Amino acid sequence: MRLANPDWNVDILGVNASDQLPYNSLIISENTLAWLQDTPQDHVWDLWGVNFRDVRILDPQNRLIATYNLTDHDLAVSTNRAALKTLFLEAAQAIDSDHDGLPDDWEILYFGNLSSGPNDDPDHDGFSNFDEFAFGTNPINAGSHAPIFCQLSWPQRHPEFSVLFRRPAGGMINFTVEASTDLATWSSFGTQLAPAGTPRVLFDRTGTAEAKYLLDAPYGDSSPRFIRVRAVPRGTQ
Repeated sequence: MRLANPDWNVDILGVNASDQLPYNSLIISENTLAWLQDTPQDHVWDLWGVNFRDVRILDPQNRLIATYNLTDHDLAVSTNRAALKTLFLEAAQAIDSDHDGLPDDWEILYFGNLSSGPNDDPDHDGFSNFDEFAFGTNPINAGSHAPIFCQLSWPQRHPEFSVLFRRPAGGMINFTVEASTDLATWSSFGTQLAPAGTPRVLFDRTGTAEAKYLLDAPYGDSSPRFIRVRAVPRGTQ
């Protein structure tokens, strides 16, 4: 379940204890909360030292930063609801203290400090740090490349072109998928390119989500189409 504002970058899921399998239906029958069932083989609750009704709050790299127990803090009490919301939003907030367009936690994860700038290319692979952040790749591994996939399908005998790529799960970057027929003039207007649903968070310690865009090509139009994905920092064009 994602909170309403996409910039908040908060995803909530439940993990049921391995010995509580018969009670799953009480949770999943009437709400949309993403729900996982622990198993004796995985024993996630034991590994995490979970207490019943714990809310475990993780950072974008899935590191535990806070625990809020709902038995000790009844959410029927408004101050408890406000406190939990604050914990979520603090965890989701992208802090960029040096104002270089790269979140501090991403820079520290890969470089151990904030000294590398958005235009630097420490692994010399031709992609800047900003490019690597924007498309969920490793800035210190030249073999890590942005996986952008394109697919042509024919649902109901109508051509449909889809573009899938990784992006940060939050709202620091504006993405535009543009189309061209000549590789000279690019535009997102009139191409019918649009996000296909909410990006799917990957939960792979990269803080990224998979975004999908669709180009619904006019029936019978045989014009060539070229696609590119543009990423710019929020607040720029």
